Amino acid sequence: MCPTIANLHQRILTMPRKLLTILIVICAALTGLQRVVADDGHPIAIRQWSDTGFTIETMQNLHVGVGLTEADEKRLPRAVDFQTEDVATGGNIIVRWSAQTSSVTTLGYDQRDNNHLANDITVVGGAWGMSEAKLVSVDGVLVADLNAVASGEIETWLKNPIEAEIGKPWLVVIATAADFDADRLKEIRDELNPQMMVVNSSVGKIDDVKVEVIPHNAIAVSSSGENDQNNNTRFVSLGDEPWAMTDGLAGLFAKKEADCKSSREMFSKLSVEQMNFKPGDGSHTPRWNAEHMMGRELLFFSQIFHAVDPTIPVIDLNPRQMPTDYTFAHSDWSGAEEAAQMMRVEAFTRRFAYLLDRMDLDTKAAGSKFWSPRGLLEQMQRHYNQHSANVVKKMDLEDWPDK
Repeated sequence: MCPTIANLHQRILTMPRKLLTILIVICAALTGLQRVVADDGHPIAIRQWSDTGFTIETMQNLHVGVGLTEADEKRLPRAVDFQTEDVATGGNIIVRWSAQTSSVTTLGYDQRDNNHLANDITVVGGAWGMSEAKLVSVDGVLVADLNAVASGEIETWLKNPIEAEIGKPWLVVIATAADFDADRLKEIRDELNPQMMVVNSSVGKIDDVKVEVIPHNAIAVSSSGENDQNNNTRFVSLGDEPWAMTDGLAGLFAKKEADCKSSREMFSKLSVEQMNFKPGDGSHTPRWNAEHMMGRELLFFSQIFHAVDPTIPVIDLNPRQMPTDYTFAHSDWSGAEEAAQMMRVEAFTRRFAYLLDRMDLDTKAAGSKFWSPRGLLEQMQRHYNQHSANVVKKMDLEDWPDK
């Protein structure tokens, strides 16, 4: 929360424009750290679709459009939930995302609600005194899009830089428009000191730092993981085509996802009471089965992804194994909400599947204790079947709740 804005709203209205802009940026950075406590540090994916069109995908499965054209939108695997272009210049709003209903609600900056911090993102229009700059704060990461800023405005800004120290959280600058040459990018780097800059493919190096060329259109970003400890800016250029799975890998994913979908459909019909049902024979509650399946897939794949790209942290949400040791992670979630969590993990696995590129499907993957990619995908398929069947059996018990 940013108490400066909350407590001094009237005084802010009379502030000089430049001072107000600086305050907005600093508060956006601070709220970015606190608004998303549940997902702070979880990886997001940034995808490029054209010279200046991008999307951001979060762990909550929120899909944000940044500078998208109509042609870009036609290429997306699914429609965006929100576009930064919807934020007016000088605006500053909260976007509330409901993963359960796949819908967003836009709120005024003074309508923050601590009960929804995990699903909120902050969007700033006119960041750093540049009217068309957009700043998105989500999951401990600030993504700044400078592509729509007029060249002359950047020139003026660089000659009269603001004295605002952004620091953490993780700052990513997107500056891929054709007029961002190496000299201009260096000036922006020197002023903002971001952890990452996504630049256009025509730039080979910036101030003797080579630009990392990624052939496909996605990159993982996280405020946790093993990032550059020396705070050096990482320069990357992305392609505009998604990475394509081989037929063999695509088939394994399809089978695993089909069984996960069947499991989600079964769980989505269960009430909170049914999810928390404790069988008299001492076996697990249905909720444990859901948490266990979700947690296993997330842990095992994040271990493999982390070994390839340390930016992605290892994420362990596994519940304790024995019924007597187990406590609910979310005792008030319905089966539909647990199913949505399973869907988020499925989306995570597919989102970063490009990190499996060129792996031998039958050789133990780096980062995994014993799984090859094929073995893990087949095991997850069996796992969803096994634990779903265990839950269905509980429905025949005499004390199974009716609703």
